[in-house]
Amino acid sequence: MNQEGNSPDLPELVAAYADATAADNSLATRQLESVFAHHFYNPQLFSDPEAHGVTEHVGAFYRIVREVTESLGMMTAAHDAALNWMVWASDNDNVPEYWRARARLAADEARRYTTFIADGPTSAAAETEIPLIARMSREITSYRALVLADDLDAPTSSHSAVTTDADGPRPQESSASEEAEEPFSPRQWKKRAALTDALIRIASALRKVNREDLARELHEMIRALPNEDKFESIALAKTLTEASLLHRAGKVVDAARLCASQLNAIGNRSVIAGLELRQNLARYSIETGNSDTAFRMLSNNVAVADQHRLDTDYILAVREMADINFEVAHNKPDAAEMLKLTQRAQDVSADYPDCEVTMEIALLKATALYELGDFRHAGQEAESVAKWSEHTEDAARTDFSCAIAAESAVQEGNTEHAAVLFDALADIRAGYSSPISPAETLMDAALSLSNVGATSELTDHLMERSRGYVVGSWESAKWHEAQALLCWSVWDNDGVYKYADEAAELFLEAHAPADAARTLTIAVRAAASDNNEERARRFAIRIGDLVGPDHPVRDEVRGLMRSFSYPD
Repeated sequence: MNQEGNSPDLPELVAAYADATAADNSLATRQLESVFAHHFYNPQLFSDPEAHGVTEHVGAFYRIVREVTESLGMMTAAHDAALNWMVWASDNDNVPEYWRARARLAADEARRYTTFIADGPTSAAAETEIPLIARMSREITSYRALVLADDLDAPTSSHSAVTTDADGPRPQESSASEEAEEPFSPRQWKKRAALTDALIRIASALRKVNREDLARELHEMIRALPNEDKFESIALAKTLTEASLLHRAGKVVDAARLCASQLNAIGNRSVIAGLELRQNLARYSIETGNSDTAFRMLSNNVAVADQHRLDTDYILAVREMADINFEVAHNKPDAAEMLKLTQRAQDVSADYPDCEVTMEIALLKATALYELGDFRHAGQEAESVAKWSEHTEDAARTDFSCAIAAESAVQEGNTEHAAVLFDALADIRAGYSSPISPAETLMDAALSLSNVGATSELTDHLMERSRGYVVGSWESAKWHEAQALLCWSVWDNDGVYKYADEAAELFLEAHAPADAARTLTIAVRAAASDNNEERARRFAIRIGDLVGPDHPVRDEVRGLMRSFSYPD
């Protein structure tokens, strides 16, 4: 397979992928997955490979579709690929491919449970909630002898077929313990490889749904897997399983240390194992607040992926940097460095489909551009992410990208477009449990736009919409305070007195005297500008009743009252 060619041949790519996966050549496998993402991401192709010339290695075709779509976060397409894969394997009596496809559907079942069913992160699934996972865990343990057999002690091939019963299609084979003992046949090699793949995936799925009781025997089987010195996938699976178990036991530092120690043992002889170990070490480091180690691991992955033309791994490493809390890092990257990383990530994935990963990269880039003061391009990047993200379930990402776009428009002085974006942002925040309410969003927007010269018609529109979202005394008080500030900005002192007074009463209803005092200070300013010392003194006296003499608000009031030549 010529990876440098502009028009790679799909059947040739799939054949090369089949050879690479069969040989446990993880580097070639990942490189071919990147080629597929560049040239063949076509949902119409996914359901009918034969119509596009793939008549051999159809299982490998569905496998590459599944791996690519899952890596890019396109989980509906990934699930469909595994389902089509299973149906094809069932129709063609291909037991190894059937096992592989079902194992991925089991992973999807675990994801559905944790997303839609589980009461919390420690909720354990009932077997009725994870029927495929539970069933496959029992099936795999019945093949313990086959999976763990030494090469010279291996059982012979068995009858392999797929039948359908009341529970759906399933493989029908004699138990490994009933098979004769002689060297492996090619068919048995494929079967054992598929069972090993399923073993690792089902054990992971059981951990995610908190069924350690069902996973215990599978974990013991993983520990006993032979040939870890010959197959990097087995050595890596053993390490990552143990690290996951340590992590679940609350021993996150020990999990990180295990990954770090295995970088020398496994990572130095395998590019992909190194990537996986550094990625897991980065995640554990993020969890323990070791941001410098996390960034160093992901930066190394970026360099390795770039060196070996692993474009998907490149963008995944850059995307994971978004999870790092750089506020506690000693050697954090500056905005220029992040812009360089994200721009390179966009370059290497330019013909990838729009998806979770590419949009996260665009959002990282928008953030870097905003920090660098390039508000025009920051707004363009962020708005494109917001438009794409609004059709997904990730409301927080939609919120953040729309907020950057709106703030960029403010900085650009494009007040009308900013108002449109703030309107949209309020609607987004009304639709999920945002830490910032839609009412507060629109109040703050009105004040921000007023500060950059927006018309009163525009700010009035935002405040009127905000009023419709106001809930409770606190938000009502904030709304009246914002109105007082807007009146102050246009020299409407009568409006200041009215709204500041009403805001103070509402803050007191909410048991917030300091906030009431802060709001009344706006009225003192207005009275000072009117040279109305009687009114200013009345407000100053009320402020004195609300906060002590050392409160910062009192200092400001004293300064204002001196303009009348009175101490306070």
